[in-house]
Amino acid sequence: MRRNRNQTGDPFYDVDEHGFREPGPGHDTLDDYDPPGWDPFRRPPPLPPDPPPGLDEPGRMSQRTNNVLLDGVVGVGPAPLVDLTNNAIEALAARWRIIELTSDQTLPWLCLMEWTAGDGAGMKVVVNVPHGSTRVCLFARTLRFKAQNLSNLQNRVRFTVADGHDGTRNEFEIDGPTQAETSIGSLFPPYTDKVRLELADPAAYGTSFIRFYDGLAAPTLVSTVMANAQPSYGTPVGQGADIRVKADSAWRLIFYLRA
Repeated sequence: MRRNRNQTGDPFYDVDEHGFREPGPGHDTLDDYDPPGWDPFRRPPPLPPDPPPGLDEPGRMSQRTNNVLLDGVVGVGPAPLVDLTNNAIEALAARWRIIELTSDQTLPWLCLMEWTAGDGAGMKVVVNVPHGSTRVCLFARTLRFKAQNLSNLQNRVRFTVADGHDGTRNEFEIDGPTQAETSIGSLFPPYTDKVRLELADPAAYGTSFIRFYDGLAAPTLVSTVMANAQPSYGTPVGQGADIRVKADSAWRLIFYLRA
C-alpha cells in the first residue's frame, strides 16, 4: 500500500495493491479531496487474455502423446512407415525431451525420428524398439516420428514426450541370410558408435567377418574384424564410411547408437 500526500505533505488517502483508494489518517471519506476527473468507481484494468492452449510456456510441445495401430507384416518385404505424430509437433523453444516409445502388445517395432533444435534442416535417427519399449533423449524444438511394424501381428504403438534429460543408448538392427562379402549401403544409420555381427550358426564365427572401408571415391579397406574376435561390446566405427558383411550363416548386425 502506498500513501499519497497533499500539497502540504499531509497524508490524505492511501492506495491499496488493487488501485483502490482508502481514507488516510484524519479523513472519514474521500469526497472532500477527490481531484477533478477522478472516478470513485474505477476498477483495475482487465487481465490480458490467456495464451493459446499449449503455448503458455515456450518449451511446451503442441502434442505430448499419440498412438497408431500398425498392420502386421505381409510377405517378405518391409512394412510401410506410418506417421505417428500427424506431421510434426513443435514448441516455441528447444528443450531436452525424454521420448518414451512403447507397444501395447510388447512387440518389436522400428521408429524413424526426425527433429530440429532451431530453424535448420534438422537431423534424423532410426532406432529399434525391442520388446515393445525404449527411451530416447533429444534436444529439440520440433519432432516427427514414423513407425514400422517388425511383427506379422497387429501392433499398437505410441509415443509420449516429457521435458527432462536422461542419458540414453539405443540400437538399430539389420539381418540377412548367408552371403558373400556385401556392403550394407544406405542401411548404415547415423549416430552409430559401435557395431557387432552375430550369427545363427556358432560354427560360422571362425569364417565370417565385417570389413570397414573409408569414404574415398575409390574405397580403401581399413579394417577386417573376424566374428570370433569382436569385443563383447562391439567394434568402434571410427571413420568407417561403409561396412561390408561376409556371413556363412544367417546373421544380424547390431548398431549401438549415441541416441
